[in-house]
Amino acid sequence: MVKAWQSKIVIIGDDNPQLTQDLDDNQKKQTGIELQLSTIKDEFERKKQTIVADCEAKVKDLPNVFAMQLKDKEDAQKRAITAKAVAFNQAQADKGDAYGLLRMGERYRDGDGVPKDLARAKEYLSKAADAGSSDATNELTKLNSNKNTSISGGMVPAGGIEPPTKGL
Repeated sequence: MVKAWQSKIVIIGDDNPQLTQDLDDNQKKQTGIELQLSTIKDEFERKKQTIVADCEAKVKDLPNVFAMQLKDKEDAQKRAITAKAVAFNQAQADKGDAYGLLRMGERYRDGDGVPKDLARAKEYLSKAADAGSSDATNELTKLNSNKNTSISGGMVPAGGIEPPTKGL
């Protein structure tokens, strides 16, 4: 017959004090290591939760990120196209072309691809009108009929008289 033995180590007496001391020291070290391991596991779980939450937030925001990147790309393409158009219109205007002069006048009037400057707009529109553009004549008439706008592009005071500028 085979009997099942339950294994238990029982130290009887204190025959080997060094062995007993070593076992106690090892038990204390094991307890200390188990506490450190528990602390490390807790810290790992906290950090893991923070990282997972951050990743989940970034994943949820991806459509917005992609939309912003697409918008930035489209805006860059629009700026590039506008820059090419401005360069073409300016080259035509430099040659005295009525359409190039008209477009540059409209661009300066609206701030389209160039800084808004009503004085330069009127200058280009006047040159375009002189070159035979009836559209430029109409646009120039509209600009000149606006009583609240000065030739410099600033606002005229309520009395309608523009203050003199220095250096005239």
